Amino acid sequence: MSNPYQGFSGESGNQFGGVGGYGGYDYRDAAGYGHQLPGSYGYQQSGSYGEHQPGAWSGNPPGGAPAQPIDAMDIVGQSFKGYLKQPVSGMLAMLVHLIISFALLFVPGTVLGGVFAAMEESGTDIEPLVPTVGIPLMVVMGLAAFAYLFWLMANLFNGSRKIADGEKVTFRDYFRFGQLNGCAGVYACFFIVVMLGSIAGGFPGLILYGLLWPAPVIKADNPDKPLMDCFREALDLIMENLGQSLLFILVCSLISSLLVFIPIVGFLAAYPIWALGMVLFTRAMQRRPAARWE
Repeated sequence: MSNPYQGFSGESGNQFGGVGGYGGYDYRDAAGYGHQLPGSYGYQQSGSYGEHQPGAWSGNPPGGAPAQPIDAMDIVGQSFKGYLKQPVSGMLAMLVHLIISFALLFVPGTVLGGVFAAMEESGTDIEPLVPTVGIPLMVVMGLAAFAYLFWLMANLFNGSRKIADGEKVTFRDYFRFGQLNGCAGVYACFFIVVMLGSIAGGFPGLILYGLLWPAPVIKADNPDKPLMDCFREALDLIMENLGQSLLFILVCSLISSLLVFIPIVGFLAAYPIWALGMVLFTRAMQRRPAARWE
């Protein structure tokens, strides 16, 4: 039997294997004999814990060698390598997303402000319009902006999921609609929970963020998984890998924040790299296969 933790190394980056501790694992049949398909380079026959199989276990392979420990810094490095193999689609998508976001935030307010200014110059009393038109419009704009944020994050996870699978990502992968409603909904719940924790005192929000951040990624990888199961699995994975998960989220968030200060290019690359890192680390905690890049 070949070593289930030995992956194929190639320039394309489409490899699944155990250098970083989140590679492939061998399929074991009912008799307990493991094997890998010839030429599969780490793709495993689907089974109760095979590739893309929902509910993959997060511990050691049953009856196999102990899983290699997760290396947070290695996954941060892989996030950059994987993204830089095909950065154009993600950067263009982020540029379009930002343009749409600014349009949602500023165009309605600018138009309304211009109308109010023109009415005021003509001698019309605009004060009665503030509570009846101005405030409701601001609320609608805010809700639209948040809804777009949730959809944007779902698209980033969708594109990152394809990169993690070793596939070629396209601009269209960052602009999916109906099929990402579930992931956007999970991210919305995650965002609301973290915000409520932050309002309650700041520190609870940070704790909730650190414990639940894999939930949207889990939903992106498994769209049929119920919402509460996504959060339950996220909490279990984090508690099993608490030290490395905290190190990863701190380092990845810090580097992404620093990238934002690089004019134009840095801002467009920061969020896709951050999203890819979250996908790779979540798969590492699940002991599921993910591509590696040299």
